[in-house]
Amino acid sequence: MPVSDLPVEESLIRGESVVVIPGVATDLECRDLVKLCSQEASQYWEKRAAFGLPAEQLVRMPCMSAGVRTQLAGEDYQTLLPLEADEIAETVLKRAMTFIEEDFPRLKRKLFGAGSKTICDMYKDGELEFSTREPAVNVYAPDGDFPAHKDHKSITVLIPLSSNDDFIGGGTGFWPQGSEIAWRPSMVLRPEPGTAMLFCGQVQHSGIPIESGERVVFVASFSPHSIEALKYTGTRGRKARRLPRE
Repeated sequence: MPVSDLPVEESLIRGESVVVIPGVATDLECRDLVKLCSQEASQYWEKRAAFGLPAEQLVRMPCMSAGVRTQLAGEDYQTLLPLEADEIAETVLKRAMTFIEEDFPRLKRKLFGAGSKTICDMYKDGELEFSTREPAVNVYAPDGDFPAHKDHKSITVLIPLSSNDDFIGGGTGFWPQGSEIAWRPSMVLRPEPGTAMLFCGQVQHSGIPIESGERVVFVASFSPHSIEALKYTGTRGRKARRLPRE
């Protein structure tokens, strides 16, 4: 699995790399989010069991604003992030946006416009469009997975929150462009908690099932409204994990 440092931004924009940036969420933020979201997921599972509903191995908790957007779109969600977790997730998301702005200025100009407005300002002013029910925290139980898919947004920020000691299996699987998803992913990443994985909207990826324990991750995929119709072909100890070619 080759590691590429240059040109990081170009390979990221083209969907040829996943960029890994450690320390986007602090250890305390990770622990608090895991605790709060794990408790909320347990309550959700208990309610389903009380009503005799089938078990679900993945609970996706949108942040408050994403929950509102989901309802306005006439769609539903399982449960929302608890208020305290929502505030932490908001802080982490804005920090990730700032990292993108500072570490990838060319990407910012190409995918979010060359104006003086920052990505955080675009977010504050409602000028970003997110994937359905995102930003969100996903809680995986045993056998819980997220099928292979593309986000079709400018950028995805995916941050594991759980320690790798908290579960067996799992991770995020990636496929090179043009490959068949029937095969196993070409690359599986399991970075340390708080590490952001950045990749563009044309990268095929999935949440690998865990065998035991519990895995908690934060995810936000977003684009500026003005270029939503486009087809996207897309430093702080960062590494670009180039997706293997077939």
